[in-house]
Amino acid sequence: MYAQIKLKIFELMEQDEHVMARIIDIFLLVLILLNVIMVVLESVSALDDRFGVFFIEFEVFSVVVFTVEYLLRIWVCTIRREFDGSIKGRLRYTITPMALVDLIAIAPFYLPLLFSFDLRVLRLLRLFRLMRLLKVLRYSESLRV
Repeated sequence: MYAQIKLKIFELMEQDEHVMARIIDIFLLVLILLNVIMVVLESVSALDDRFGVFFIEFEVFSVVVFTVEYLLRIWVCTIRREFDGSIKGRLRYTITPMALVDLIAIAPFYLPLLFSFDLRVLRLLRLFRLMRLLKVLRYSESLRV
């Protein structure tokens, strides 16, 4: 049962043959693009003053979704031969370019929770949220090439 669930999640995340996999890909792609738009809108102080709470809530929702995606990808990566083996395979996966992009996309949210930063560094970390745009590479074959 465990192996079947893992295989099904792998297929939904890594293979485009399933209709549900395409729906998940489109949802994540739209969420990425909305995140980029939100970062730009948030930089306008009048909009940030008016919609700041919404921007924060949207950020938290997005980070939760991207974190779940990242953790699921780490969990199911061992199905592929090149990442076979429980811990070593997962560690090899986490240093692949796409896994690093996924990590960079969520790290700016978690780093201030783990470490205290100077406000200038915090602003720089917030700018790194634009790195989520790189996640589009996962969903576009032509951009990957």
